[in-house]
Amino acid sequence: MVRKMILGAVALAAAGNAHAATNIVANGGFENPAIGTSYVQYNAPSSAISGWTVSGGSVDLVTSPYTTNEGVQALDLAGDSLGTISQVLNTVAGQTYDLVFYFNNNNYAGAGTYSGKVSVGGLSSVFSHVDGTPWTKFTGSFVGTGSDTLTFDALTIQNNGGVFLDSVSVSAAPEPAAWLMMIAGFGIVGASLRRRRATVNVRYA
Repeated sequence: MVRKMILGAVALAAAGNAHAATNIVANGGFENPAIGTSYVQYNAPSSAISGWTVSGGSVDLVTSPYTTNEGVQALDLAGDSLGTISQVLNTVAGQTYDLVFYFNNNNYAGAGTYSGKVSVGGLSSVFSHVDGTPWTKFTGSFVGTGSDTLTFDALTIQNNGGVFLDSVSVSAAPEPAAWLMMIAGFGIVGASLRRRRATVNVRYA
């Protein structure tokens, strides 16, 4: 019985985590198209970067020797001008979504602070990175409307370099009811295990 409850609680937790982890951003790691050189510039208007639209200025897809957070490619929001990229997300109206991405700066552009702006739904935030520091994680949340546009704008440029983006994800946040069910499930399992340990078997010779 206890084993069944444990398996049920684990299955419920796994289902909740899988729901929360579904990324609705296409090509959030900027791995497509694959480039065969250190960088390739894309000028607006362009939809050549899979899933994304370059709607202003220019951006660069970059690979080694440039830094990435994961995979082999990242995006420099500033090519030879301040760039803007966007992607339309299919969301559920009223559902809360978590936005996560990592940012750095062009490691060959020189010392300084590099900034960008992210907008989606009711979320709008400026993020900044100081040259020489590690990749930084951004987290935020917004409520979906049914169709929401995720937009990144470069705010600074130096030596044809700006803020880098990588590992962009948007996923539905777990509903409070799901969390309560998970907590209750683990509580029942814990109580059962405590009762089982408390049982004393007496044998008579």
